[in-house]
Amino acid sequence: MVDFEKHLKENRDHRVEAKKECAAFYRSSIVAMYKVCGFPEDVCGSCKRKIWFVRTKTGKACPYTNDGISHFADCPDAAGFRKGESAMKWENPKGQK
Repeated sequence: MVDFEKHLKENRDHRVEAKKECAAFYRSSIVAMYKVCGFPEDVCGSCKRKIWFVRTKTGKACPYTNDGISHFADCPDAAGFRKGESAMKWENPKGQK
């Protein structure tokens, strides 16, 4: 007879490892796609996370992370990059406009 609780734990541990491996493969695939497509790599001026600027259909550059999501969604200081009066003012160390 199989110890059911032990079997469940082993399966759960296996699923966790499989999810980690899939996530790592997904991230490496996203980064490879960014590089193959020629999207410029940069570092967020606020949180210092590695980002790539992907061109949208309208021609605007949008920052994306290696997780394949918009960096506006996961940057802790995203509000500082919004346009308009509500935006925080950032220093521009490179003097760019």
